[in-house]
Amino acid sequence: MCDWIICGGNTLEKSFADFYDEMMAYVDYDRWVKLINDRIGNTINGEKIMEIGCGTGEISKRLADCGYEVCGIDISEEMLKIAGTKYPNLNIKKEDMRTIKIESEFDAIVCVFDALNYLQNFEELKLSFENIKRALKPNGFFLFDILNRKMIDSMFPEDIFADDRENMSIIWKHSYEEEIDLDKISASFFIREEKNSYKRYDEVFYKKIYSGKLILQVIKDTGFELISKEVNTEIAGPRMVYLLKRVD
Repeated sequence: MCDWIICGGNTLEKSFADFYDEMMAYVDYDRWVKLINDRIGNTINGEKIMEIGCGTGEISKRLADCGYEVCGIDISEEMLKIAGTKYPNLNIKKEDMRTIKIESEFDAIVCVFDALNYLQNFEELKLSFENIKRALKPNGFFLFDILNRKMIDSMFPEDIFADDRENMSIIWKHSYEEEIDLDKISASFFIREEKNSYKRYDEVFYKKIYSGKLILQVIKDTGFELISKEVNTEIAGPRMVYLLKRVD
């Protein structure tokens, strides 16, 4: 889900989106939504929320079920197609947080599952924050999570490891380019086609590691107010969760 940069891979017959939901079957989406509600639900009173990087729609759908007026955006047409098939009444559209131009429309914006780590440099990060601030109403809230160096290393304790699922096996390869703080994650997906038949699809993901100092810098540079930051270990591994407020 989210604003991935995805390179390579066999996309002739299937895309990553086609087996994304199965790969993410372990995720407790309800817990993610509870975190969002706990942080901003009592403040915005069920108004308009945008989810950046909505992927196949699981969090946006749950937020809509909570009574919010939700708009989900993603840069992947394939992800959005699946989201629209699963949840035809969901308000979703193709947008990129680096280029989105919306003025004072949303009471809150959320961007979860470390989507910001897929922005490849500080300039892209700052531009996205500026666009997000512009899209918020005055005093609107921006909630996001992000991974630091220690957190991503805990997710990939070995350079190569296997992950077996009911209808899928994944071989992960992890490497780190220290001079530019960039993680390369290669994944080979073996998807069960028939009883004893698997098909292989390869994807490569790049995650930029931003220090806490840089995150505080972009918050300052874009004029957000930092409401809270915390280490959350209850949702898909340890991650930093930030809550910001638009102030003018």
